[in-house]
Amino acid sequence: MTHAVLQYTYADDYLESRERSRSAHLVLAWAAVERGELVLGGAVGTGPYEGLLVFQGDDPVELATQFALADP
Repeated sequence: MTHAVLQYTYADDYLESRERSRSAHLVLAWAAVERGELVLGGAVGTGPYEGLLVFQGDDPVELATQFALADP
């Protein structure tokens, strides 16, 4: 099984604006966890400035790409 990392760079107003899409983002993420596709995720750095999501599967790059396209 292979892995891929999806990296998000947060906007400057991330902490103020995240509530608009956080619920939908978490629904999407937990569904990917239940399917066994998303194995780890969270904010990184002091700020936070970035987020990382780790996907696994036969084509984890495709899984990460589809997640990013669907993520609000």
